[in-house]
Amino acid sequence: MLGIIQSLKEKLGLAYYLYPQTYQVSLETVLTNTTATTKDFSLVLPLPIDGPSQKILEGPEMFPQPVSVKADPLYGNRYVVFSGNAGPKESFIFKTNFKVAVLPRQIQPTQTFTLSDYSMIDRDLFNRWTGTSPHIDTRDPRIPALTNEAKKRGSDIATILRNINEYVIGRLRYGNAIPGLYSSHEALEKEMVDCGGFDTLFIALVRAIGIPARLVGGFRPGYQTNAMHAWVEVLLPDGQWMPVDPSTEQLARNGRTAKGGRLGFSGSNRIIFSYGADIPIEVNDKKTSFPILQNPTLAFSEMNSFFSLTLNLQTKRL
Repeated sequence: MLGIIQSLKEKLGLAYYLYPQTYQVSLETVLTNTTATTKDFSLVLPLPIDGPSQKILEGPEMFPQPVSVKADPLYGNRYVVFSGNAGPKESFIFKTNFKVAVLPRQIQPTQTFTLSDYSMIDRDLFNRWTGTSPHIDTRDPRIPALTNEAKKRGSDIATILRNINEYVIGRLRYGNAIPGLYSSHEALEKEMVDCGGFDTLFIALVRAIGIPARLVGGFRPGYQTNAMHAWVEVLLPDGQWMPVDPSTEQLARNGRTAKGGRLGFSGSNRIIFSYGADIPIEVNDKKTSFPILQNPTLAFSEMNSFFSLTLNLQTKRL
């Protein structure tokens, strides 16, 4: 029933996320040393994207003030690092405030686009978003049979994307949310995954065919808990990035969400923090990699044994 009501609201133009929105955002992160001894920490805080569908109007203002803002060398995502030491049971509070304007996006490929049309796209850009990585494994031996089936039903890009979207929605079930990112390999193994698993499998399949696609990490304003979300953008031969959100589309079809999102549409009810998966990060001259960069995260996994992170996300639609 929920999905039917939301679909009707969209058709009648009553869903707020069909229109441009402005949000005031406040993110508070509390880091606590849970041990009885002093421990060193390095906390990575992502910064919101400023781009075609999302404009930063004010900020971000941070407390405490960061020493510098970094950008990853592969995708250009911006972040700051706070390092220090915390005494036994000691806590630190980090705050990020900003105002952002978000546009809804509705983009559909024309039936005339074919794979050969990607010759028009810059080669560096094409290669960046068609490669393989630990969480998006285009070389998985199960992939070729799946992509061949998708191409059998149509050779134009619109049909291929529709077929793969339907395959992912039909194969996976939404559940078992994790703080990190399911890989495409895990999505094929587990079948019940969160939004990230839907996305990495979709991306691995389209990249294996030769269609550039990227993971998008962010959150949905208006939710204090379960706000983090990931979806996909596909690069079309005309240079436009088309949104794809297979997990939300499945939940909406099953009447489990009213949040909006599907093949070719993303509403103004999402705020972007990063593009890409397996993002290279530098922390105090040490290089590491984050599967996804969408919320404050301890830089190295061993720190999770000593520290807890509590996030308080407040958003106001203006």
